[in-house]
Amino acid sequence: MDSKDVIFIIEKSQDFSIFNGKNSSSSIIPNQKDQELMNTISFLQSELNETKANYQQLFKDFQLYQQKSEELLQKQSQYLLKDQQLQSDQKDQIKSLQNQIDQLIQRKKETSEINNENVQFLEQLQNQQQQIEKLQEERDQLHDLKKSQQEIIEQQRSKFQVQESQIQELKQSVQDLQGALEKRKQDYDLLELQMKSEKEQEIKFHLQSIAKRIIEQLNKIKNQYQTWEQQKILRKELAQHLLEIFNQNLRQPLKACELTFRHEFQDNMINGFDEIQKKKIQ
Repeated sequence: MDSKDVIFIIEKSQDFSIFNGKNSSSSIIPNQKDQELMNTISFLQSELNETKANYQQLFKDFQLYQQKSEELLQKQSQYLLKDQQLQSDQKDQIKSLQNQIDQLIQRKKETSEINNENVQFLEQLQNQQQQIEKLQEERDQLHDLKKSQQEIIEQQRSKFQVQESQIQELKQSVQDLQGALEKRKQDYDLLELQMKSEKEQEIKFHLQSIAKRIIEQLNKIKNQYQTWEQQKILRKELAQHLLEIFNQNLRQPLKACELTFRHEFQDNMINGFDEIQKKKIQ
């Protein structure tokens, strides 16, 4: 998962009431199962990395064994060639020595010096026979070593097959978990949009209710008092009362949280509650 990380964004929405001054908040809390899924993915990813590292080390060991085996085979071939050449030379020498021995036996009857020569040739023959036996022993050792190397290679191949199967299973598990996590995230995003839409509709409904009540109050003043001067006084009192409620239940809580929309309204005719109070004092 080159990926590799899934981030959940939790947005807090703030609910408020203009007339009763109470605030409430709601937030979307991620399901605990998602955290368990993420922990499982992290654990499987760690297992996958460790398995890959073991696989690479086993492959390096296999290459080393293969290299040594090839070197031993090459050395064995050299020994075999040398042995064959030596055997051929020995046969020629034996044949030659045999001829010489025959000649010496024939000469022995004639002279005592032939005995000494015959002894020397026999010693040479014994030495050559010892060399042949030594080469045969080395060849047997190489054969045993080759057999041992072949067994090790087969064991390594079996291990590689098991490791490859485990890697494929882990990859499939990670893919399945990633798909489940992505679906869960989509469900959360949809739920978040639905709740946001519902919250906006609720705020809109409250504002419409407030506007309706203000209009009712203004119509009531208009119907009860005929003169504009009387209406103006009551309208001013109503506006002052609404401004105090607005300041107490909306503006002050926002300022306490270091939030304000004053700079977003590019209208110099709109003054804050504090500025109006200052003008009254002046």
